[in-house]
This record gives sequence, C-alpha cells and structure tokens, in this order.
Amino acid sequence: AEALIYNESLEGMLVTIADPAVIVAPTTRFGEFTAVYEKWGVDQVARTDSVGFLMFVDDGSTVAYDDRADMAYALKVGDRIGGIAGPLSYTFGNYKIAPLALPVLIEETAVSLPTLPAYPENSLSVATFNVENLFDADGISNYGEYVPSEYTPKHLLAKLQNIASILAKADSPHGPDVIVFNEIEIDQSPETTVSDYSAWLESTKEKPIASILSEKRLAPEFAGIPAEAWLLKACDEAGLKGYHVIITSEKSGDAYSGGRPRTVRNVIFSRFPVLSSKSHHSQNARDILEARLDVDGRPLTVFANHWKSGASDPRSEAARVSNAKT
Repeated sequence: AEALIYNESLEGMLVTIADPAVIVAPTTRFGEFTAVYEKWGVDQVARTDSVGFLMFVDDGSTVAYDDRADMAYALKVGDRIGGIAGPLSYTFGNYKIAPLALPVLIEETAVSLPTLPAYPENSLSVATFNVENLFDADGISNYGEYVPSEYTPKHLLAKLQNIASILAKADSPHGPDVIVFNEIEIDQSPETTVSDYSAWLESTKEKPIASILSEKRLAPEFAGIPAEAWLLKACDEAGLKGYHVIITSEKSGDAYSGGRPRTVRNVIFSRFPVLSSKSHHSQNARDILEARLDVDGRPLTVFANHWKSGASDPRSEAARVSNAKT
C-alpha cells in the first residue's frame, strides 16, 4: 500500500533507476520487464510475493511481439541493467516506467536448459504448454491486437515455429507423447474449419507452412484454417508427428456468465488413440477438456484445464474454487 501511494505521487513525472538493477521477470511479448535493485539481494519473485519493491518497465508501445528478434531489447532473468529513465505511468494495474532510451546492459546472464534424465523403457511423456493466445490468421478476432493490421500470417508462423522448436527439446527429437495446450483460439470462422485434421495435414504435405504463411494475406483455401490445425502442421514439419487433436466443444459466439465472449480454449495432442473426450463446461472459465486415451491397451485419462489466474486473490478465488468443482 505504501508503494502504491509513493508511486501515485510520482505519476507523470520523470523518474530514474539510479542504481544497478537485476531482472526478475524477463521481457514479455508486450515489451515489459520487471527489475529490483541489486542491493536488495533478490533474484526471483513468486507470484504471491509482495511487489512493492519491484520496478516495472514498459517500452511504451502497443505492439504484441511474437518473435524476440523484433524487439528493441529482450532481457532475461538475472541480467543486470542500468540507465533507466522515463515518465512513470499507470497501465494494466501497475505503475511502469516508459524509458526514453534503451536500457544499459551491465551484465548478461548465460542461460542453459536443464538436462532431463533418460526416460525408462516403455514410459510415456506428457507436457503442458500455455501458448499465450495462439490465434489463427483469418482476421476475425475478439482481441484487438489480432486484427490484420497488427497480426499477420508471418507473426503466426514465427510463433508456431517457436512452439514446435521448444516441444522438440522437451522430449528430443520427436516431442512429448501427449501435449496439453492452453490458450488456443476458438475458431471464429467455423464455416471454413477443419473437421479431419489428419486428412488436412495429408492434403497440404506438399506445401510447407513457411511458404503458406510467408504472405501478408492468406490464399482463400487457407484463410479460415483454425489455430490448432496450423500448430499440428508446424509440429509435423518439425518432426513431431502422429498426433490426434482433441478440442473442447466451445465455439464462436459462446460467452461466459458475465457476457464476455469465450476466446481461447484448451487443446490436447495425443499420439495414443482417443477412446472418448468430453468438454466440462464452466461458467467463468475455459472448459476443462477430458480425454480418455488407449495406451497400449490400458486407459489413460487426461484433463486439460486453465483456471482463472490470481491464486490467493480473494476477488478471483471464488471463480477458482468453482473451476475446481467442475
């Protein structure tokens, strides 16, 4: 509370991060990062920790980046920076500095992925991946940043290739056996959707995804392809093959109890045959997707859920409890 009062007194003023600071949350796709003064000895912050000592920095743009290469800067956790100065503003629930110049990188942290142990014979691998609003490129969207003027097929391509690359590393080289995805767009042009993903994949095998999505505007036969189909093709071309696609029953035009349109859903990719699937409806959250799989003659049930964020937040805890009871 004291931090909010202090920051409010500085709103609109030119402020400076005078001492070296350490990045505790990397640059997001919206050009934002979070830092704390090095002198406090903090190198990471949990979601439920107090945030009064954190400093939020925003590049001031309205751009949503899908490729780090397009950013003016992309900082990682552990990087040390200085030279931050700019006006303080209040956006999306936080006071943020809009720097007048690029941050000065004092020391860059080397990042290496952990080495996973070898899987025992006859084991299976399951991964979860929040792809953070994977939208198709049909130009129809409930979110303003995914309209054609802001989001092109090339943006979709960059995101798809990044996702497939990460999944290949998660269980090299062929990817996990089962993947639970969060935040894949509910198809907003269902009249041109894909009903048989395997058949569509086969019909496009001579057309690399990079060539299809390299244009500013999609050819008519590809304009209405849903996001999960594009993701399946990107995975297939990256060597992650043989997936069945399972989606919730949510559809364009559906809304939450308060009237807000349903926009993203849970999706499951499985190499194992699908015995059955069910979409468990929740009034204030994405449907929970249940899939019953046949793993070498034995049933395996997988639940894909994405509850409302804000653990321990009294304002959203009721919705989370409702999700858990679904």
